[in-house]
Amino acid sequence: MKTTFRRVVCLVMTLCLFSAMTSAFARSSLTLDAYSAGCAAKSGGKIAIWIDVTGRNPRMDKIGSDVIYLYESTDGTRYTRVAIFEPEDYPAMLTTNTISYYKTVVTYQGVPGRYYYALVYCYAEKGGVSDSKPYETATVRAIS
Repeated sequence: MKTTFRRVVCLVMTLCLFSAMTSAFARSSLTLDAYSAGCAAKSGGKIAIWIDVTGRNPRMDKIGSDVIYLYESTDGTRYTRVAIFEPEDYPAMLTTNTISYYKTVVTYQGVPGRYYYALVYCYAEKGGVSDSKPYETATVRAIS
């Protein structure tokens, strides 16, 4: 009876260990080390979107954001996508040959009093291997 109990406990512990390892591998990236983004309310209703991306290699081929979706709400509850930003139109979203990138990459002319948040895809590429991870910013309210 004790032997069976020990085996069951060992099996459960082993499964928990492998489950934790699998979760860690699912979140890991060959090119991205750390990333974040945010929105800042500026005067006149403008919304500035910044990114902070760090790669795993000292000289990333490309690093920054490969797409940004901006959402707007009048009540802070129901949001509608109002803009899509891509590097083809906003070249400041990506840079080259550096390990990290921190910059305000786009500004949107919002409406004072409305709420905004962005879904930013942080991107890094090295030697043909790339990764893009989503980051949802905190909500800000546009000011006049």
